[in-house]
Amino acid sequence: MQLFADVQAKAHGPVLEITLMSQEPMGRGAPQTRAVFDQILVEVSGLAPLQLVFRSDRDGALP
Repeated sequence: MQLFADVQAKAHGPVLEITLMSQEPMGRGAPQTRAVFDQILVEVSGLAPLQLVFRSDRDGALP
């Protein structure tokens, strides 16, 4: 797995972009990758309030 984190300056304020890349097969929903990503979100949200926006290359953005 590879983790990338980047803070972007946006008009409405700074945005933290987190990217998690994995070679785990997506056919079964990548349960290990999702578990790691969920834990990262728990850790980050404990540091600062955030609005979660999720996008997956497989599934696209969440509504």
